Amino acid sequence: MIGALFVLIAASTTGWYVDAAFASSSSSPPSFTISGDLDVPLSPGAGQPVDLTFTNRSSSALTIAPGAVTITISTSRPTCSASANFAVTRGLTIGVTIPAHAPGVSLSALGIAPRGWPIVSMIQTDTNQDACKGVTLALRYAARAT
Repeated sequence: MIGALFVLIAASTTGWYVDAAFASSSSSPPSFTISGDLDVPLSPGAGQPVDLTFTNRSSSALTIAPGAVTITISTSRPTCSASANFAVTRGLTIGVTIPAHAPGVSLSALGIAPRGWPIVSMIQTDTNQDACKGVTLALRYAARAT
């Protein structure tokens, strides 16, 4: 349904610092978190960039390569299929370095323009999407950092 607005709330998840040294180590890698949500509701055919925020608890800076952030979308309503109605239409297109002990630094605070941010979109399916009116989306993030 064109012109209808949809509510979006995003949830954050924990990511992990991963490099070759930790791959063979028995110790747990230091954690970091990724969060982010959309500023405006989605409608069919529209997408919005996500200004990701990173918290780095490590004593070392972390680098996340372009394309290394995975965003999984789920909905609050079984009758509104996330895979049929929503998609990540562009991933993170630029490498990001998160400073050590960063308490929560966003892409925008790092000086990265929205053209480098991931985009979450509502797909225009040309079928009735009324089941998605008012749905809440959960965005779950995973990333590989070095």
